[in-house]
Amino acid sequence: MNAKRRRAQKNGARISPVVGIGALVVIALRVFLALALQSDAPQITPPVLEDATYFAEVQSESAIGRGPDLLPRGSAFYPRISASIPGVASGEFGTLGIVQSVLDGLAVLILGAWASRRWGTAAALVGMAIYALDPLGAFFAARLTPLSWTLPLFALALVFWNGPVGSLRAGPGGAAIFGLFCALGFAFSPLLFTVVAFLGFYERGANGPDDGFEGATSEAGGTETGSKSGASGTSAPSGASAPSAASAGRWVGAALTLVPLVAAAALIILSNSGKAQGGPTLSWGSGLSVYQSTNPATGGTARQLEAPSWGSDLSVQTDVWESLAREGTRYDVYTYYFSRGLQRIVEKPVETIGVILVKAAATLGATPLPDNGPSPVFAFDRGPSFLVYGNWSFALLLGLGLAGLFAASPSPERHRLRWGLIAVAAACLLGPTSAAARQPGLLVLAILAGSALAQPKSLLRPLPLGLLVAGLAGSVLLAQVSPTSSLTNPSEDLRLEATLSSREGDARGAVRNLEEAVRADAENLEARASLARLYQGEGSIERATQELETAYAADSTHAATLLALSNLEQAKGNADRALRMMSRLVNSRPNNPLYLNELGRMLLQSGRWDISKNFFIRALEIKPDYSVAQQNLALATDIEMRTERNIYPSDMRIASDDPVKDLFGEAMNAMLSEDFATADSLLAEAERAKPDNVVPLWMRAGYYDRVGDTEGAIRTLRRCNELAPCRPAVVEQLASQLLRVGRRDEAIRVLDECEESPAEPDFKGVYSQIKENLLNPQAPPTAP
Repeated sequence: MNAKRRRAQKNGARISPVVGIGALVVIALRVFLALALQSDAPQITPPVLEDATYFAEVQSESAIGRGPDLLPRGSAFYPRISASIPGVASGEFGTLGIVQSVLDGLAVLILGAWASRRWGTAAALVGMAIYALDPLGAFFAARLTPLSWTLPLFALALVFWNGPVGSLRAGPGGAAIFGLFCALGFAFSPLLFTVVAFLGFYERGANGPDDGFEGATSEAGGTETGSKSGASGTSAPSGASAPSAASAGRWVGAALTLVPLVAAAALIILSNSGKAQGGPTLSWGSGLSVYQSTNPATGGTARQLEAPSWGSDLSVQTDVWESLAREGTRYDVYTYYFSRGLQRIVEKPVETIGVILVKAAATLGATPLPDNGPSPVFAFDRGPSFLVYGNWSFALLLGLGLAGLFAASPSPERHRLRWGLIAVAAACLLGPTSAAARQPGLLVLAILAGSALAQPKSLLRPLPLGLLVAGLAGSVLLAQVSPTSSLTNPSEDLRLEATLSSREGDARGAVRNLEEAVRADAENLEARASLARLYQGEGSIERATQELETAYAADSTHAATLLALSNLEQAKGNADRALRMMSRLVNSRPNNPLYLNELGRMLLQSGRWDISKNFFIRALEIKPDYSVAQQNLALATDIEMRTERNIYPSDMRIASDDPVKDLFGEAMNAMLSEDFATADSLLAEAERAKPDNVVPLWMRAGYYDRVGDTEGAIRTLRRCNELAPCRPAVVEQLASQLLRVGRRDEAIRVLDECEESPAEPDFKGVYSQIKENLLNPQAPPTAP
């Protein structure tokens, strides 16, 4: 290395005061934008979705006597760091926005100061300004997400990617430092830094120090034309058939880039193995990411392409519990989604390739796609008007960045930034694509854009100019034609905002948001169901009914609609339809303990205690600590003990493990679903199995009553009364049916005969009360 070059590198190692001042301006602007978003964009400050999970973990870190250390959703370190920032644990995020904005500014300062050695102070300042004006960085700095901590580590990894011969960065020490930054970044963003580390390993091993870069222009001027060689910078013998000792040495040194990352991964996996609900994994969310990144329904992004596009972590876990038919752990969520993601890759490779192509379009498209949190597009539209620029700024950055990549002769700096873009692109294609996934690439594109704009003559050459136009136009076009463009529909983000309004007690605000959500997307059934529940809470029964009937007509199996419709019909006094809706819901989601308990409760209220017990028991099999179901089961058991003797004597009780019990449950479900042909067949089978037992006949009488066959009900109830004379429930139903067809005298005679000869001594007097209730409807009813 000549003396002139060494002097240039020595001077370049110092940060120019102008660049330092520029960095302060960047940080000030970033803080301003982050605080503006926190105050004006409704979804930023209140933590939602993934941010809410981090917030819960931050509060756990800050609490005295904190609970179990659960397997994290994402970064296990971020909540610990965030908990130390004043105000975060109590929900005041202003300081968080400032700290994370400083980190964002630090990242651009690192790359800007490093790049100024090659392209000068002006280029660095322009690149830093371009990045500062892009509101996406401020969007992530304002949120409770680890991205802002990722960026400076990504910048440092690029700086220590490699170096000239004889420098610290080129040797084993530089490789280890590079690996250390990758390991620290791995704790915040595993996929990105895994890619960075392996690319750095390959670059150091295959190509050696920067001095071997073909066509590289030195900092002191001039061009190095040597081929990529070993540490000495000399060419390898042309006839060499095996790697030289220098080449082997490079690979050994390059291995040091992976050691810290492997150690970090091992420590995290080991730590998570011992956590409550833990297991040998980086986080339970990593399994979900594998599933989402291969799922055509998400287009490989972090959200569904169609509504409902987002779900809370609780709903994600609930879906797994339903599939497993038991309440599991966070590690179960990881294994469930991870295995299904891998299974899809193996079984449907063509479909997976299609998803990757969609992700590629989304990665290059101008639209900043949401991650598992607020949507940038929605936040920019609701925030200060000048932030709307963030909806298409990526297209400009992409065009300028690509132009900058080819605007001048190759150099180690430009080569390194290209590797950085490749790392971000690979992370977007391997994991769920979103604005957060590609944000580190914006940092690199901004620096390249600064270098291009600082060299207008080079920029106007055909290749750079063509790349500028192609990048800009192509990005805008892809944003329009890509399937992921559906994620810009504001309907789901309005629904998310409505959940915040409801959580804060602003029911009117929630209604306004949901009404707007339905107008934005008439097919958003989740929004309709939520809106109907709020209408019902306000007493607007007609409007609630209209919303739910519209949703039901669109999809008669939609869970939220069926649940809301069942509750509404129950409130309106339509018990039969409420039962039918809830039964339909349980048939489609048979392992949801909430729905099982709700159906059991409704059956219990309608007097079907014998059937209701099955649903409470099933709910408790899935969720053993479900206290509401435990209470309902105890109540049903108590009613059973008091009521069954009103229908049949103890010697007719059917054992709980008798297969006939299952026939009763299936028949009841069929009747609730108005599948009367199936119910008829099931009851006939039960009657054949128990021909002289009252229980199947009692069920048959109920069947006749539902289909409107009063004479059939009377005939069946008479047979019940013959087999078990004068059971209060039976004779009450028999007398009621007789009165329905005008046979008053016969109804009175049945009750009088039983009053004279009661089935059991303590029933005496019950029959006269039944007669009074039936003959005098104004009298308060009393159940036998």
